[in-house]
Amino acid sequence: MKISALRLFNVKRFAGRGVAIEGIGDGVNVLCAANEFGKSTSFEALHALFFQPHSGTPGDVQRLRPYSGGNPLVEADITTGEGSFRITKQYYGGRSARVVDLGSGRLVAQADEAENFITSLIRGGTSGPARLEVAGIGTISLRSNRPGRRDNQLVQAEAARTALLASMGVDSLSAARDRQARAQQANADLRGLKDRLSFIAPEGLAKLREEVEVGSTISLEGLDLDEDPALLRNALAQAEERRKQARLALREVEPDQSRADDAFVAAETRLASLISDQTQLAVVLGPEEARAERERSLSATLADLDQSLSEAEAHVLKLGTDAGDLASIEAALTRARSIEAAVEKEINALRETMAGLNAEIRAQSEEAVEEKWRETSEALDAATARVAAYEKEVAVLQRVTTALDDARSEARELYLKPVMAELRPLLRLLFDDVAITFDDKTLLPQTILRNGQEEDVDRLSGGMREQLSVLTRLAFARLLARDGRPAPVILDDALVYSDDDRIEKMFDALHRQSRDQQIIVFSCRQRAFQKLGGNVLQMIDWQP
Repeated sequence: MKISALRLFNVKRFAGRGVAIEGIGDGVNVLCAANEFGKSTSFEALHALFFQPHSGTPGDVQRLRPYSGGNPLVEADITTGEGSFRITKQYYGGRSARVVDLGSGRLVAQADEAENFITSLIRGGTSGPARLEVAGIGTISLRSNRPGRRDNQLVQAEAARTALLASMGVDSLSAARDRQARAQQANADLRGLKDRLSFIAPEGLAKLREEVEVGSTISLEGLDLDEDPALLRNALAQAEERRKQARLALREVEPDQSRADDAFVAAETRLASLISDQTQLAVVLGPEEARAERERSLSATLADLDQSLSEAEAHVLKLGTDAGDLASIEAALTRARSIEAAVEKEINALRETMAGLNAEIRAQSEEAVEEKWRETSEALDAATARVAAYEKEVAVLQRVTTALDDARSEARELYLKPVMAELRPLLRLLFDDVAITFDDKTLLPQTILRNGQEEDVDRLSGGMREQLSVLTRLAFARLLARDGRPAPVILDDALVYSDDDRIEKMFDALHRQSRDQQIIVFSCRQRAFQKLGGNVLQMIDWQP
């Protein structure tokens, strides 16, 4: 497959307008222009045309859309072994995909059939199951576990949004937001008016209207207006002064009045407590006429109690003398109690041990020990057999692993041998003595051998890494071309870090590989790429 033209409309920076790159031919094609000219945009649009379905809006498609919105359109003219075709895709609104035969103008395919046509060009692309043929086993298919995307979700969501806006009487989301802002402002104004009304008429509008009517009925006929205004003002000022002095005096005495009120309340509380105590004391003393007799009786009782207390104290003193050292007696008692507790604990433990042994004896006497021994022997034999089976399975798996490693090594050699055959002459164009070693697992360049020393690719300079990357891609492209599946090589600012000498040698490598395949180069290094030669491309205005 070769590309002969590329056209864009309403893609990224080309909002509302179209551009085209016409006359893309065989060999090396070069588009050199300043930054922000649209080179990378053209590359991204071409990638979306071949690898992103028209019915979806993944991240790559979303990045094609300008900030102002709209429907990106991408179109390319291609040539294959079957003829020349024009592929057109439009994303978002009016989404479509078409394939037209340029020779006859006939519509070859559209919609999903057009996507199938594009998939056949790229031989499966980036989607679909991967299949692995394993000798002696069969075919293993690998599929993504992610559920398929429902492309009509966005359409349904937009329809629901349109219906909701129509029910609100607006035609856009910005108009709905403006209406919401106006409604919020109106609610704020209404709350302010209500607060003002409650301040002016705290008892309601009806009461305010009554007061206004009463005020309007007041007559001025009974007022005496013959007094001298100056005298009236003087009298009013004196009255205001007296009112002010009275207020000051009232404020001065207010703290004294508060303290007096507090003292009065405290006095009343104390009086009530004293009256309560007096009442309780009168109840205890009894009637007044019997208090003298009660006092004599209590005095006699007190004397008897004092005598008894003296006799008891003497008796306690005597007992203390006869008892000896009380602390020693308490210590001996404590030690005896601890010994008793330890013995009791040991007795209980022995009882539990005896009970357990008796239970075990009874259980063993009731069960058949020989039968259990036979069952255990059978279980051991079964476990031994399983161990032997596992060991055999491990041995088989080890042999399979060894066979797979050998097969992988052979496949690696088969895979890398033609790549290295194509890559060696390209490397000799730039380097005197350099060989590339590929990783066994990823099959990507891992190290280079230069002057007898190995170096990791990651530790090379930026210029050398990009040169090796371009040369490797050119080698793979040559293999695809020899296999009957030619594909254009597109380089977007791929030689940024190369020095002047190396970049000229890279130009030679590009022309060497362009003899039977198409190479398209986008670059912002206008002076350096003047020496590349080839077919110089131009970007022109285009209207679909």
